[in-house]
Amino acid sequence: DKKNKLNKVMGNQIHVCIMNNIIPINSQIANLARDILDADDFAKPSLLLKLKEITSSQSQDQEITLIEIWRCRLPNAVIQALRLDFTKVSGMWLTACQLINTAVECCFFNPRYLQEIKKEYIPALIQESLNICRSIVKEYQTSSDMFKINLCANLSWIITSITTLMKSFVFVSVLVVASKHFLQFLMSEDDRISLLSLSLLKNIIETNSDVFYHAAESRMHNVADELAYKISSTKDKKVARMTVSILLNLLRLYSSLLDLFVTKRYRGFKMYLNKWKGNGFDENIEYIMGMLEEKAEKMKSSQRHHNAAIVIQSFYRGCKTRNKLKTATLAMSKFQQSYRKKIETKQTLDEKKRLDKVKKDHDERQRRKGFVKSKTKQLQSIEGIPAKTVDTFLDNLQQESARKIQASWSGWKTRKVMREIAPHLVKEKAAILLQRQIRRWLEKVRKVKQDARLDMIPDGLNDERRIELSNVLVNIREKFPKVDVSDEELIQGHLKANQMLNNHVIGLRSMRRRDDHRRALIGQLTIQSETLSRMPNLSSANEMTLEQLASRSTPVMVAARKQHVEFINDLKRPWWDRLSDESAVEDPNRPTVLGSHVIDYEKNF
Repeated sequence: DKKNKLNKVMGNQIHVCIMNNIIPINSQIANLARDILDADDFAKPSLLLKLKEITSSQSQDQEITLIEIWRCRLPNAVIQALRLDFTKVSGMWLTACQLINTAVECCFFNPRYLQEIKKEYIPALIQESLNICRSIVKEYQTSSDMFKINLCANLSWIITSITTLMKSFVFVSVLVVASKHFLQFLMSEDDRISLLSLSLLKNIIETNSDVFYHAAESRMHNVADELAYKISSTKDKKVARMTVSILLNLLRLYSSLLDLFVTKRYRGFKMYLNKWKGNGFDENIEYIMGMLEEKAEKMKSSQRHHNAAIVIQSFYRGCKTRNKLKTATLAMSKFQQSYRKKIETKQTLDEKKRLDKVKKDHDERQRRKGFVKSKTKQLQSIEGIPAKTVDTFLDNLQQESARKIQASWSGWKTRKVMREIAPHLVKEKAAILLQRQIRRWLEKVRKVKQDARLDMIPDGLNDERRIELSNVLVNIREKFPKVDVSDEELIQGHLKANQMLNNHVIGLRSMRRRDDHRRALIGQLTIQSETLSRMPNLSSANEMTLEQLASRSTPVMVAARKQHVEFINDLKRPWWDRLSDESAVEDPNRPTVLGSHVIDYEKNF
């Protein structure tokens, strides 16, 4: 069934071209397509090898030839042929290698089918090529030494073809790394096969240094595990040299891989590296060892920082949790307090409403009882009245009720009117107060202006003063004769005189007040001196004399009391404490009660 299905697929791909009248220009391609269609399955690989002769011919129509090959779907037939069991095919694995080389050459110089080549053809070609490599490795394990050399040559040819394809199409390296057959090929323990698989891995890294960024992370870990295993288990110097070189390139390109080699997963790896020292590639080994040691130190430092961060975070979380618990406890207590307060407030309001309702019901009952009592009293009073005066009594009662109703209505109306006119009354009262204050202020301003004018009125001049001033004017005119001045100088002189006059008028009131105060003080001193001169002797002094000497001024009274208290305190001091005061010379400038006021006056004026 598998054989018939394969034959059917290959035949259909070529038969489509013939049915659609797609006849190649190159007769060789047409004849080859017909031969492949009619041939047996295991004979088709030998026929497909003729494509090598067609594609390798250096003709001008090489690009057209490749297009015709693709139109006939012969490269797809090559892929189908690679899935056969080559142990039953003529040429065996050499034929498979030639077919792979031919399939690789069909990928170039054909931009028309480029998308199909990238999406379908190349992935299938890589898969089948690696599958053939796996089959060759399996055959290698049970073959003789002579046949092993041929198998290694075949593997080398396949690797060369894959490398050629990778150089033109970079994504091929990702397909190779992602294939499970490649990993199985790399896991071979034979030294020759290991060299070939390592050479393929080296070509992949040189072609695309970012290949493991596009593959799964586990695939890079698997490759690293296999490289570490080869370093630890192999005894071949060439395998160890190539493995160390590839590992060094990987560690340079991928920092995550360097982090992986520092972990416990590769414990003892340095010991296996040291085993290969002295074999000609010590420089690479030392470089790897240096990278691992440097990374280990960084990991230790970062681990210390990480542990410190964990401790800090744990302390912070603990503090935060404790604060939250404390806050939650306080919040719960506050909530309970507020809840109890709310319950108490609600109970108080309910009790107040209940009491208000009870009071209202009681007042209503009392009102009804009073009404019934008044009616009963009225009926009882009517019973004691003679019949002829009942009408008069009822009329009087009706009039009294009407007066009460009218009084209540007039009171309600008056209150309503007052509520309406109250704002107007307030405004009117405010206006009256404002007017009163404004009148007082205007009167005060008028008095100030009038007093200012009176103060500024100069004293009158007598005849002698007039004659004296006229003589002064004559002397000034004789001393300073008239000089012709310009209008500008005259204006400046007038302005200066006006300014001086203004300054004099401004300070005139204060000057006159100081003069009046000075005259009053001099008069007071004169009166006091005359009073002291008329005082009798101390032997004839009496209470009247003390009254005449007493002062009614509060500052003088306070200063005198202070001096008296100080004198009494000095008398109470012990004799030995007053020795220094007796030898001291009395200060002649010491102010007295009267002298202090004189000094203060001189300081102010």
